[in-house]
Amino acid sequence: MAEAVVLAEKSGLDLSLMNEVIKNSTGDSWVWRDKLPSVIARDFSTRGALDIQIKDMDIVLETAQYLGVPLLLGSIVHQVNLMAQSKGLGREDGSAVVKLIEEFAGLPRDVQR
Repeated sequence: MAEAVVLAEKSGLDLSLMNEVIKNSTGDSWVWRDKLPSVIARDFSTRGALDIQIKDMDIVLETAQYLGVPLLLGSIVHQVNLMAQSKGLGREDGSAVVKLIEEFAGLPRDVQR
């Protein structure tokens, strides 16, 4: 979701319009419906702290390693979340990772430095 938002921002698309299109297509998901309105409003108040998501993913990755199950995409997302945490976003909602992606894309907003 964060990458789609930043791609839309960078290309000049209206995020509210993009939201309506995605909600009415196969791209729809609970995460999209739950998180995107807050991202558009730049409201990253905690409803699910990034720090907690990182802790939970640590457990998942440990379990997967123990069971010999590769989690390539989960590992990548975990690393991105850790980078966002290192930028001071750990106590914000997990959707605040969009700030990190915006920074990478040359769209710095309000990432804590």
